[in-house]
Amino acid sequence: MSVLQSTQFEIKDLSIVIGDTYKLDIRPIYEEINIYENVMFPCMSGSIVLRDATGLSARINFNGSQKISMNIMKDSDSDRPGVTLSKTFIIYKQTDRKQVNQNTEIYTLHFVAEEFMLSQQKKIRKVLKGTYSDIVRSILRDYLGINNELYQVGNISDTEGIHEILIPNLSPFDAIEYVTKRASSSQGVPDYLFWQTQLGYNFMSVSQLFSYDAVNRITFGVKNIVDDAIEETMGARDFRIVSQFDAAGNIKSGVYAGKFIGYDTLTRTIQVKNIGFNDLYKLSNHANKNPIDADILNKDNNKASEMYDSRITVYPFQLPRLTNSYLKTSDSKTSNIVDDVHNYILQRRAIFHNLMQKKVRITMPGNFGLYSGSLVFLDFPQQFNIDSDANNGDGTLYGKYIITNVRHIIRSDKHETILEVATDSNNFGK
Repeated sequence: MSVLQSTQFEIKDLSIVIGDTYKLDIRPIYEEINIYENVMFPCMSGSIVLRDATGLSARINFNGSQKISMNIMKDSDSDRPGVTLSKTFIIYKQTDRKQVNQNTEIYTLHFVAEEFMLSQQKKIRKVLKGTYSDIVRSILRDYLGINNELYQVGNISDTEGIHEILIPNLSPFDAIEYVTKRASSSQGVPDYLFWQTQLGYNFMSVSQLFSYDAVNRITFGVKNIVDDAIEETMGARDFRIVSQFDAAGNIKSGVYAGKFIGYDTLTRTIQVKNIGFNDLYKLSNHANKNPIDADILNKDNNKASEMYDSRITVYPFQLPRLTNSYLKTSDSKTSNIVDDVHNYILQRRAIFHNLMQKKVRITMPGNFGLYSGSLVFLDFPQQFNIDSDANNGDGTLYGKYIITNVRHIIRSDKHETILEVATDSNNFGK
């Protein structure tokens, strides 16, 4: 098969796997396949709609032991990731089973990555020590059998500091989420994510992701007037601006300014820490050089970035133990290994609220090379005859975005990819 249209594809394999070896081809009876990636969810998942006139559901008796195997290609001359999706998932649920006529029924099978089901059946109840990135690697390796082979591990970037953390009876993926919410980069930014793409599992900071170049440039011009297959493939078929700014939400979430009040019952200490916009983004180091403006003046003529009562977080913390002379003498372990809650408990929510307020949903020709967590550049055209700093584009939307959600929709006649992208920046062509 050579690609003639951007929505064209070829299904080389679509089978229900029973036991270790038996595969049942379901290509003739599928109606729609949906495959999902989300930077806020640890695993890939999806669903498939089947129109069954063979009594398949009654014969197989779906009970969670069956798998679905798929190999879907955009170009038969290549099996590279991005051109081909080749995965095996666990079928965990059957829904919407309806009788169409006397001989035919229609139903939906839901599937998820095999590691998700394994994670649901295990618990971690122990103390783990090391950097948070090393702890994530050890959980993947020791509890889920995930290693660097066969695209199982994508990118796991290093975190700052050595920690000793008690995992309180959590499943492996819940334990990784527990760690992810506490992890900070070398710049002290608590913005790590853990998610899966077809390339593997990833553990990276948003700031690091934004430091990379965009993998694709998405255009919004008129379609079907050029013969360039690449340009046509990267042309948006439709788009919707989900949200663009929310100053009130940013104030409430502590994006511009907030206050952390920490108390330690052991040392009987209370400390107050004011956290401003520049503390969140550390502009000298952060990849986002053009963050959404924080210099909003209120009625009292004060900047939003100076109003620390906008959000107040009261939480137990252990920082005073580092300098307590009694603990250093009598319990050096307690004084040396502390949870740096003051660095993430307020900041993380603010960072992700700011990221998710500027979102666009885009419908693209089917493209397996568009992964969640990767960056795209949106080349929005200028809608009106006004001055713009975005190379004649719409400067409020033009620029680099992170893909937060991906949905592949595969029907008998076409393959489309729906992206949700977000940015925390006023790009203006940067």
